Amino acid sequence: MCQNFYDSFIRNNKPVQIVLGVFGGMLLMVILLAIFGAFRSHCDDCDPTTTCYYNVLSQSWPQTKCKMNLVKKSNKVCIEPLASSFTIHGLWPQLKDKNAILANCLDNNNPFDEEKLKDIKEDMKKQWPSVLIAKAGEEDKANKDFWTHEWDKHGKCSYQKEVEDYFKKTLEIQKGMNITQWLLDDQITPKNDAKYKLTKFKDAIKKKIGENQYKLRCSTLNKNGEGKNIDPIYLLDEILICVSYKNPNSILDCSEEVPGTGNGIVDCPSEFYYLADYKSFKA
Repeated sequence: MCQNFYDSFIRNNKPVQIVLGVFGGMLLMVILLAIFGAFRSHCDDCDPTTTCYYNVLSQSWPQTKCKMNLVKKSNKVCIEPLASSFTIHGLWPQLKDKNAILANCLDNNNPFDEEKLKDIKEDMKKQWPSVLIAKAGEEDKANKDFWTHEWDKHGKCSYQKEVEDYFKKTLEIQKGMNITQWLLDDQITPKNDAKYKLTKFKDAIKKKIGENQYKLRCSTLNKNGEGKNIDPIYLLDEILICVSYKNPNSILDCSEEVPGTGNGIVDCPSEFYYLADYKSFKA
């Protein structure tokens, strides 16, 4: 992976070397070799199963995604009917010692190829759908754009080097971590009229995987429905589970890691909503 990142950077920046001329190009190469040499050494010297990397399996709650889309008044709409279970957002390699997402690894020779997913396409639509589309009838395009983004940003950095391997492995992991069912087993169901306590969710998940292998993330709404952090209402948005980088079926303790998912999503507080219907929910 580190070699691919280094090689791609050099390959994609040849025009810079030409502009600088022979001397400038040599100087640039010396600098880059020093930088990437250190980066490669860092990657090569650590054990991918423990020290250097881990993966985050991110699963999203579609009702919250659609509610936040309404609040933001975007030009997209939700694909109906929404899935009644958590769906995959992505499988994200993390740098453990940097507490950061490892993303955007350059590999122009390994583009997303939807044809390679033909054997798992129907499973992808169910487990890993795009929630939002620009307009009705573009579900297939929305899915392809979503999957392409996840491959380009995260998949190329993963232990699975081929498109089909990355998506197959992610589907396999999620099937073994059916969060929707885990919650149902503890009588936790979506509802609009009352908040849940964080401890209730923790107790349910702890029965399946323990206490320190996951994070609950929430989006925030202002009481008047606007997406601001003034006396906010919290909506369960994503559940992140930490798994081994090299052996993705192995769940890891990540209590102090897991960087933020961005876009205003924060660690869930002591109480929050687990939405049943985004259209009828009033903050």
